Amino acid sequence: MSKQKETILACIRPVIDFFLEGLFPHRCFGCYRYQTLLCDDCFKRIPRRVPTTFFVANSPTHQKTIDSLTSATYFQVPLIGRLIHSFKYQSIKDLALPLGKLLSEAVYHTSIPLPDIITAVPLHKRRLRERGFNQSFLLAQHLTLTLHELMPFVEHLSLLEKTRHTKPQSKQQTRDARLANLEDAFALHHLYIKADLEGKTIWLVDDVTTTGATLTACAKVLKAHGAREVHGFVIAH
Repeated sequence: MSKQKETILACIRPVIDFFLEGLFPHRCFGCYRYQTLLCDDCFKRIPRRVPTTFFVANSPTHQKTIDSLTSATYFQVPLIGRLIHSFKYQSIKDLALPLGKLLSEAVYHTSIPLPDIITAVPLHKRRLRERGFNQSFLLAQHLTLTLHELMPFVEHLSLLEKTRHTKPQSKQQTRDARLANLEDAFALHHLYIKADLEGKTIWLVDDVTTTGATLTACAKVLKAHGAREVHGFVIAH
């Protein structure tokens, strides 16, 4: 897609969304009731992952990047697959609310250190124009609001930027291929310096993880700029 077409799409997307909303009222992704994207009954039936958190063991020969991974549920659950696919690829932005709520629940079932900063896996500016929003940013935002009840001063910052447009991770067949695809694709955002991260505990949010390659690539940058701990948070694994 050319840059001109991407710009046009970004401009007309809000108009398209407005008319589609009027033509097609929300229906629950689980039971297809009208007026809600995910009803309370279907939300409660989503299986929660227990335990939610997996700690990454220290390795004497390899510097660890992600200290733990917290996952709210399982990607194999058909409803979760539909929700995440529609959130990302059909630009149903309002799904950030039920998915963010699901992710926030996991906070109360983990023993990882509370964060100084919550940040999200960034999108490349080209992908952001196509999609209209960063789904991981919205989830991180929801998680920050939830944590304000426990830690009023936790910050939600866009610490990272994606500097290189990459092929979709879903098209890469192995973890090594996924890591290679993301080599040098992330950097510290130009608004921040190493002193902003020095000694901080950071929660890194994404929607879904398969091999952990994206979280690893992002955490590598955060650790290189002084972060003490980086803990991954995802809807599904």
